[in-house]
Amino acid sequence: GGNPPLPCDAFLPTSCSNPTDPITSSPSQTPSSSPTGIVIHAQPTSELSSQDECTPQDDFSTCGNNPLEYFIDSNQGNDDNDGSTIEAPIKSISRAIEIANINPSSAIIFNLSGGYYGEFGLGPWTNPFAQRTSSESWIQFIASTSPDGNNPVIFNHVKINFAGTTECRVLLRGVRIVGTAPGSSNDNNAIDIKTSSHVRIHECVINPENLDVWTVYSKMPQGLLTRRASNIIMSSSEIYGGRYGIVLGGIGRYIQIIDCNIHHQFGDAIRVVSVENVLIKGNHIHHVADYQNTGEHIDGIQFFPSGPSGQYYYPQSHNVQIMDNLITDMVGQMIFIQANYIDKIGYMENITVANNILGPK
Repeated sequence: GGNPPLPCDAFLPTSCSNPTDPITSSPSQTPSSSPTGIVIHAQPTSELSSQDECTPQDDFSTCGNNPLEYFIDSNQGNDDNDGSTIEAPIKSISRAIEIANINPSSAIIFNLSGGYYGEFGLGPWTNPFAQRTSSESWIQFIASTSPDGNNPVIFNHVKINFAGTTECRVLLRGVRIVGTAPGSSNDNNAIDIKTSSHVRIHECVINPENLDVWTVYSKMPQGLLTRRASNIIMSSSEIYGGRYGIVLGGIGRYIQIIDCNIHHQFGDAIRVVSVENVLIKGNHIHHVADYQNTGEHIDGIQFFPSGPSGQYYYPQSHNVQIMDNLITDMVGQMIFIQANYIDKIGYMENITVANNILGPK
């Protein structure tokens, strides 16, 4: 059984322009003539359509041909095994990363048997990781059981964090995430991706419902957080609860949230801060409300710039497509797009909002 390998790459050429980084660049001082600070279109414009090379797309190519294949079983495995057969699986994610590091140019599939695997961590603080050397050298971790079944593949949390941007090319498919880890801003995240690129989350479930921190406003529990990350896709996944379902921020680019079920947050379902080239498409956002009675500002999808960072400002979001989403059964704003600091960083541009269904509230 198990799921077949999934096409991974929906990503864009490196020739696309990078967003302004407030640490290295001065802010723009030339605002456009828009009185609102936002250039917004009811339908995709010809300008956007003609720039496919710089626009997120949802037609994925491949993760690599002739992948190496290994098996992991947290209950019956042994890291002294070579893992090449289902009869002799390895046991841990750490051992899997060691195997991947030996083959940085090869596509690899790790088939995971149902069980608890603890933290999925990539970074110098946990599992040293060799950057992939080929565009097809994806590492796929594929659950052999359903995340909603009796014996799911369970991670406590996912943390991918490097000191400098690292091309990971890692896919997680069909796993259940039941915990969080502390972030760097008093937040607690089920999936935390920072200064990393090329990560895909597919058919996963985030639901730390039995975790006390998941319902504490001041602990800022979040399903997915990205910061200074690029080429990130979350697709066909579910996020249940938390203060924020998804937070995309900190100079991110080329990020896609596609066909996800995001619900029962007590803040925002999707919160986007200073990110460019973003596609939010085909998601169902529902039952978002101030369940903790904190007076939280509630949004289904919110875009805004984060403001000053030292002597510089984070940029406005650019090249955004919000399309084909269904937003129902919530209080507050369903789609909220806001441009601040326009005298410092100019205006939001190329914001497409099309074919969304809003309501009933």
